[in-house]
Amino acid sequence: MHMKLVAVAALAFGLPTLAAEPYEGTWAAKAAWCGNSSSETDEVPITVSSNGLEGYEYGCSFASVNKFSNAWITTMVCSYEDENSVETMQMTVSGNTLTLKADGKKGVKFIRCK
Repeated sequence: MHMKLVAVAALAFGLPTLAAEPYEGTWAAKAAWCGNSSSETDEVPITVSSNGLEGYEYGCSFASVNKFSNAWITTMVCSYEDENSVETMQMTVSGNTLTLKADGKKGVKFIRCK
């Protein structure tokens, strides 16, 4: 609710709005996936917002996001079909590449969809 009030005040009074973090946006494992939808295939992009990330048949809400140098460390509450889990993930952005690295696993790279 508070963020909505800030956004409305910013629009009404010309206040600066908060800039999106570099990790926010739509990302895909392959450029060809950027235009796909889940009604056609499971090869779809993910969406990362200030609140969490969503992909094919899963979603995660950020419980916390902390910036360290050029990385963001998140604690997320995730839902995969009928299962829930709490995960820690590191996000880094270099140009148009987002790398997600979860709990000591090898990082997965995504490219920004335009």
